[in-house]
Amino acid sequence: MQKHYTVGDFMKEARAKVLQSVAAFLGLLVYAFMLVWSGLHNYNLLSAGVPENLRFFGIAAFVILELNAIALPLYIHTSTQTDLQHWVAVFFYILDLGLLLFNSIVDYALVANTDLLVRFPWLQTYLNVVAPGSPILAGLAWAVIPMLHLSHKWRRAMTELRSATQEALMQRIAEVAQSAEVEDLVRDAAREMALRVVRQTLALPVPHALPGPAPSPSPNGHKPNGHEAETAEGNPTKPPVAAARPEPSPSPKK
Repeated sequence: MQKHYTVGDFMKEARAKVLQSVAAFLGLLVYAFMLVWSGLHNYNLLSAGVPENLRFFGIAAFVILELNAIALPLYIHTSTQTDLQHWVAVFFYILDLGLLLFNSIVDYALVANTDLLVRFPWLQTYLNVVAPGSPILAGLAWAVIPMLHLSHKWRRAMTELRSATQEALMQRIAEVAQSAEVEDLVRDAAREMALRVVRQTLALPVPHALPGPAPSPSPNGHKPNGHEAETAEGNPTKPPVAAARPEPSPSPKK
């Protein structure tokens, strides 16, 4: 049975959509202020290890972490194609948020001069080892995630197919090289090379296969056939036989 919507039902749906829009806007606002807060602490923490004259370039460190926190969720929602690529992107997104969190905690402890690093020695290890490399860990995501894209897998499959085809072709060439016909050709070529080397070593004249003259056309205009060409080449001193001339017909008597 088809449900009939009343004006009240439409008003409820409209109210729900408005509340969803408000919630989404407030969520984006919270996320933006979170990035501002973490960006403040990340810049203060990561730029402390940069020389004073290069302090401006320290901006790149916290920009990498902040932009990654924006780019990764967008990529997860719009561009992941396989389950593996999706969960790898989720892993790097969680890693990026974790780096933002611990960098903010450590910087706050340093600025506020609390004993947090003394009570938790592993935070001191994090400050000395992990925090300086946190932008590199965040950037590593964009070196791994594109490798799991379907286009990359397609190019890899095509490369493997070409390699397999070339390998099969090489095997066929090796098999044909062992045939009797190829062996005969190699044997004849080796015999000619051996005879040439022996004649050169013994100072004997080496015969050169010079191309013979092209067969001239016969007087009647047609080219000689194979038998005529062979006869002319086999007996060059014999003059060619002239074609028989037709006898003139007697003129009528007057």
